[in-house]
Amino acid sequence: MLDYDRKWADYARWTPPLQPPQIDFPFAPPGRYQLPSGLTSNEVNPLSRNGKVGFHSHALLSAGVIAQGQMHRLSQPMRNAVSERDRARTRIMGDSGGFQVLTMNLAINDIARDHQLRWSERYCDGALPLEVPSAAAHTPGNRYFGNFDLALHDSEESHQFFEDHYKGDTGMMRLAVMQGHTRQEVQRWYGVMKRFHWGNVARGGAMRFSFTHEVRFFRQMYSDGYLENVQWVHYLGTGDPGVGLLLTALRRALSRKLGRNVLVTYDAVTPHLYAYADQKAIVGVNWSGRGPTLLGVPLGKVGRPTDAEARAPLPGSAVGCLDLTLADLRPRPQPNANGWDEPGRILLSSHNLDAMANAIILCNQLADLNSGLSSPIPHAILQARQVIESMFDDPNIERELRHKSRQLNLFAKLRPEQGELL
Repeated sequence: MLDYDRKWADYARWTPPLQPPQIDFPFAPPGRYQLPSGLTSNEVNPLSRNGKVGFHSHALLSAGVIAQGQMHRLSQPMRNAVSERDRARTRIMGDSGGFQVLTMNLAINDIARDHQLRWSERYCDGALPLEVPSAAAHTPGNRYFGNFDLALHDSEESHQFFEDHYKGDTGMMRLAVMQGHTRQEVQRWYGVMKRFHWGNVARGGAMRFSFTHEVRFFRQMYSDGYLENVQWVHYLGTGDPGVGLLLTALRRALSRKLGRNVLVTYDAVTPHLYAYADQKAIVGVNWSGRGPTLLGVPLGKVGRPTDAEARAPLPGSAVGCLDLTLADLRPRPQPNANGWDEPGRILLSSHNLDAMANAIILCNQLADLNSGLSSPIPHAILQARQVIESMFDDPNIERELRHKSRQLNLFAKLRPEQGELL
């Protein structure tokens, strides 16, 4: 078992979004799955310190993933790695199901809100109300397309439901969601949501990747007194190691200004997608281009493992420390079986989870070395980190935001038309 908890140090934490196969697998009936190297399914549990894969103390679980479009499913008791975890040693962020509002056209009403809130309080340490992503107003095929006002209204109603019906007996933290695809949208959203003074913030919407915007927005929230009691800030839907480096700078700036340890987390489902959709193994960091990216190696999808797979170890993970090879991820109960079976996908997903955490932690460590031109971290990212870390202390911060706009917007998803990102 590899314990990743201390490795995160004072970095912003990537919180892996857990999927039903991952959290159900450790509680499969004994003998159901054939695993290599004498492993048993209960030892493949990312939330347990007693397993043989990496232990990850912080993770995310989405109500929408559990419900799959039928919110009443959230009222059914769970018995899995999340429900049976040691809550003193782990933290689960409960995502609301907003992504399913966008992709499944999920209806939002008080029945759905109640299912999501009760599920969140039962299983999670922090949770978001059942919000409408601001992307819905810009994406065809859902009821909110072209109707930002309706998206904001329904999201406000969900926040109000959390305000009125939150019991608080489990200690679950509530995070108010601040979204928007333009500065104007962010300001309208914030103007409505800032009355929900819960001390924790989640960031969604395209503007969250513009760090000229984020520096100004967090300074605004601080000036308004909104960050007075903040403990947890979560960025939805990103696993880019470069963005993670900038979020580490944000965490340090907030913690220093507020005089306490502010947790900053972010999530991306990359390890699961690589294992289940692409059959890719994360093996390290690609240092080329605008910044560090995950290096993934595609694996064979059908047929027997190749000789190369039989010899290839899995670097940078607890699964790899078990001396498993790529071939071990495709055990064959039948001589003519093809493809990847469920244990193979689970083990590959577990490896990818560890390898992605290792890659992001390594990037943070190298950025802290700050070895100038010899650093594999692009100088532009290092400059952006310096601006973000000094956001509350530098009397010339506006000048720095203008002069370093390119560096601070390396990961912006929008074009800087009409100065939107400046």
